[in-house]
Amino acid sequence: MQKSRILVVAKEEISAMEVNHHIEQMGFEPVDVIGTAENILGDITISNPDVVIFSQDLTSNRDIFLIADKIVSEFQLPVIFICSENDVKIITKTSDKTIYNYVTRPVIRESLRKVIVEALKNVKSPNTPVKVDLTTGNCEKRYRSMMYPSLEAIFLFQDNRLRLVNPEAFRLLGYEESETDQLSLGEVIFSKDMKLFLSLVENPNDNKKYRNSIAIRVVTKDNKHRWVDAKAMPLTGVEPPGFLIVVHDISERKQSEALLIQMEKVLMIAGLTPGIVHELNNPLGVILHGTQNIRRRLSQDIDPNLEAARLAGINLDRLQTYLEKRGILSMLQNIQDSVIKAGKIVTGMLEFSRKSESIMVPTNLESLVEGALELSGKDFNLKKKYDFRKIIIVKLFDPNLPLVPCIEVEIEQVILNLLRNAAWSLMQSEMKTDPVITIRLQLENSSVRVEIEDNGPGMDEFTQSQIFSPFYTTKPKGEGTGLGLTVSRNIVQINHGGSINVESKLGKGTNFIVRLPLEQAGV
Repeated sequence: MQKSRILVVAKEEISAMEVNHHIEQMGFEPVDVIGTAENILGDITISNPDVVIFSQDLTSNRDIFLIADKIVSEFQLPVIFICSENDVKIITKTSDKTIYNYVTRPVIRESLRKVIVEALKNVKSPNTPVKVDLTTGNCEKRYRSMMYPSLEAIFLFQDNRLRLVNPEAFRLLGYEESETDQLSLGEVIFSKDMKLFLSLVENPNDNKKYRNSIAIRVVTKDNKHRWVDAKAMPLTGVEPPGFLIVVHDISERKQSEALLIQMEKVLMIAGLTPGIVHELNNPLGVILHGTQNIRRRLSQDIDPNLEAARLAGINLDRLQTYLEKRGILSMLQNIQDSVIKAGKIVTGMLEFSRKSESIMVPTNLESLVEGALELSGKDFNLKKKYDFRKIIIVKLFDPNLPLVPCIEVEIEQVILNLLRNAAWSLMQSEMKTDPVITIRLQLENSSVRVEIEDNGPGMDEFTQSQIFSPFYTTKPKGEGTGLGLTVSRNIVQINHGGSINVESKLGKGTNFIVRLPLEQAGV
């Protein structure tokens, strides 16, 4: 059987503890203790008590009777006073309608129990929800004072409509305060996560339900989704139904988890690379040897070919003429050249995927850039209209450039990433001029300056300020993790003691500038 719920209003902590102890010993449930009476109306909507007890000095607080009147008239709840002998005269002068009963101090448990039991007899339906608009009067003040100072985003829903939102929730959703009025639950919670969210509030009597948190997605003003860790608390005694949602933004954590999964896949592929290369080299070798043998056996300079043609009644001169006119010999040559090229690509991939030994050695940057260009030249994606070969590459290299101490694989990764970002930007924009990437290598004081500049659409100031931030990307969803430039910056700045900066203007292209120092410890 459900215990009757008692709401205590006690200004002094000692008095509150005493009354709560009596209530528990009598088998009732103390649901809350309020320091002053002013906020009690808001607490009634949350705690849904069956009886309200005031344990305060009535002589100095005559307004308490006005609050008691509202409790009786608006919530149909009995009110009990715990008072001194001097306060009894004040109580007896008040309306019988307002004050249900009282006990005097010191509190005798049996006397208090009788008064509570008598009060409960006149409560027709214990814990009956009261129709309350949570965004009016004292209720709104109560909730605002509770929600607004919070560093977590808090939403208050009633009747599946958004009633109150704190500033952190505005920031999370991207709305102005005036724009959140009357937003529905379905407009805030992502539809695919709605069933999971409702599992938190479908049974308010199951405390475990809403004490646990769940990861769900909320929908922002610009119709994007953000992952949040959500806790929901149903508001008992409220009609229409209401509940609070407290959420913590975990979007970056979710992105990190997705990235880790992707990294595990990449590491798995990296581990399989040697075996894959071996398996690819076998069929490539068969194709190469086959085309070479076909060309050899069509040659007129080999005696066994002439003998076999004589026995078959074939004139090799005429056959050669036919093969040339039909382009068959050139086809065979193209097959042979393509197989050789494919072999070089596979070998290059194997070398690039090898684990860096983190050894800093004097390096010819010109050769390193040429290698990165060779790898970039293999990028071709018909669906995305991405073809590095369609871009004009301008190389401006200082002929007297010294060797630069660096970890070759890491700097090649940085240059490769910058080249591919530039190419993606060029090929995604509608350009009136030919796409151009200009690469500059030049000596600058005690460093070597590497510039990778494109004549693409450029970036605004906000994008430039965010471009090196983790998970920030200008690419569409699914085409980038937003970690390429973050990793590049760490490689240049942390591993090599250099710097990486960006200069860009909308409509006038982008230039990434990497500076690598010429002196490194131990090199």
